[in-house]
Amino acid sequence: MDNKVLTVAIIGAGSRGADSYGMIILKDPRFKIVAVCDVRQVRLNTCKERFGVEDKNLFLDENEFFKEKRADICVVATQDKDHVRNCIDALRVGYDVLLEKPITYSKEECFRLLEAQKKYGGKVLVCHVLRYAFAYTMAAKMIDEGKIGQLVDIHAIEQVTFWHQAHSYVRGNWRRSEDTSPMIMAKCCHDMDLLQWFAKSKFKTISSIGSLSYFKKENQPEGASDRCKDCKFKSTCPYSAEWVYVQKWKDAGSPKQVWPQNVICTDDVLTEEEQDTVNDIESQSQSNRIPANNQKRIHRSSVSAEAYGFHNKKEMYKPKIIPKSEEQIARIKSRILSSFIFSSLEKNDLEIIIKAMEEKRFIKGEKVITKGQDG
Repeated sequence: MDNKVLTVAIIGAGSRGADSYGMIILKDPRFKIVAVCDVRQVRLNTCKERFGVEDKNLFLDENEFFKEKRADICVVATQDKDHVRNCIDALRVGYDVLLEKPITYSKEECFRLLEAQKKYGGKVLVCHVLRYAFAYTMAAKMIDEGKIGQLVDIHAIEQVTFWHQAHSYVRGNWRRSEDTSPMIMAKCCHDMDLLQWFAKSKFKTISSIGSLSYFKKENQPEGASDRCKDCKFKSTCPYSAEWVYVQKWKDAGSPKQVWPQNVICTDDVLTEEEQDTVNDIESQSQSNRIPANNQKRIHRSSVSAEAYGFHNKKEMYKPKIIPKSEEQIARIKSRILSSFIFSSLEKNDLEIIIKAMEEKRFIKGEKVITKGQDG
């Protein structure tokens, strides 16, 4: 039983369902993704290539997806207003469910889901992921052990940075109450879960106060365009979409599958050069931005996989292939996936690197490589 590979079906193959949970599942040999449902064909195409899902198990229609049980576990990572409906359907056909937070913003829906769970018997685990983050588990441990004294009061601030707030709650999926849950649920359900966990007690009262006060037509600067791309303030406005989605991505090294770019771009990968052909932003134009980042990025040329990537302009590089046993391949893959440098690679890129690797034994303290050398 311990060696059984648990199969996984995902509904909602977006940034959270496919790019976060899907990639975690892909790297764990105890699990295999076998079915995916999403309303966008382009996301299904990505999942087919990334996870190896067969065409017959890719669904645009959730009713078809839930006609039968297709795996051991179902990951529900759709929009907030769809969570309960999808979770009940998953329980009905026999799944255990990993449910993205928040469950819902409706008390009535919470009770409906509870009744469905009692009726069908499947397990539902809500993704309050901070309970598994090291800082929070250590905080809980110190509180429980009394190392910081008696807990009588907690002051907590959810510091959502300005551009994150604009991305998610002004432009993004959580911009309208008609479509989704309010910020107190979408973002602060993490905080409420942690507070109850730390305090070992449940809330008696909760209040949430807010209004649309700033991002309104009357506050639009004079002469500003409706779209950032055509706006004369795009190089100085702290909410500029070009800065948030393009320049910040370039400054980070043009990474693959990174939030928030992966939310707005359906293509799996964009290189910096490809993005430049669409819209080049001169780095010196960032000097007046708040916050500013006017340093031109320099490609790394040190001990890393980048030295043999697209940015190596010295010559065309053909990776070598060193024969290995299946045991060696599995061992190397397991070891390098613990590094963030390799864990974000696409499947084909990862295979190229593993094929080119060679196992060697060294005495402790022996120098393996010097910075600047090819490696």
